[in-house]
Amino acid sequence: MVMKFGERWHCMDPGCHCEVLVTTSGAVDGLNPRCACGSIMKKPYVKPTIAHQNNAVLYSNRNPILNRAVPLLREQHSLFSRTLGKD
Repeated sequence: MVMKFGERWHCMDPGCHCEVLVTTSGAVDGLNPRCACGSIMKKPYVKPTIAHQNNAVLYSNRNPILNRAVPLLREQHSLFSRTLGKD
């Protein structure tokens, strides 16, 4: 399982409630990583959201990297529209 920078993983044991914030990306051999208590850890489910901008659809999964990229994409779209004379 690949663990990416900025992801949060939580322990599936109801008595543990341990949560881990990934600070260095990497891969773990096998399935999901294990908590210190021995239980499997999973990422919390985040419902995908869709943002509409000038007939373009930008998909965001509340990902911090994607959220930083959205303003740049909007700026590029604006520059491209002006170049074509559609703005």
